[in-house]
Amino acid sequence: MQKEGGELNNLKKHCYNVSILSKQIGYLLNLNKHDLKLLVASALYHDIGKEVLIQRRLLSKGKFTKEEYEFIKLHTIVGAEILRNLNMDQKIVLAVRHHHERWDGKGYPDSLKGEEIPLFSRIISIADAYDVMVSGRPYQKAVKPIIALNEIIRCSGTQFDPEIVKVFINSFRKDDVVCIN
Repeated sequence: MQKEGGELNNLKKHCYNVSILSKQIGYLLNLNKHDLKLLVASALYHDIGKEVLIQRRLLSKGKFTKEEYEFIKLHTIVGAEILRNLNMDQKIVLAVRHHHERWDGKGYPDSLKGEEIPLFSRIISIADAYDVMVSGRPYQKAVKPIIALNEIIRCSGTQFDPEIVKVFINSFRKDDVVCIN
């Protein structure tokens, strides 16, 4: 098992990386300054529920068991409730709750589909997936940025909003997005 402190430090770095990528996507989508600030906050807090769950129960280092996976999926609901109780902006609360929804409706926690998913959540989901792939996890080796980009493209229209995927991919062509590792 990884020590709790190490796991939490990795999670904080991940949230920071996701916030940078999300801000870049939001900027390229021409979000106004206020919404960019809310998007960055949403990305920074997107896994706050996971921090609470990690502190309550250390998970195994390998692949999750079915029970652990179901437990960790609760992080979206736990995080949204924490932020709601702190009177955070509703856009942040919803972004955190729905960042694991999928364009095709097969995500969680509410099986939202397409544009039912809040815009911030659709942005964060791409940034989140990219950072997980290029950074790796104890149960998954890191991949090169080009491999991660190809996976994002492959999942366009199923897992991810195809229009936001286009913006994200085009930003790499323009060297507007930093490859975080």
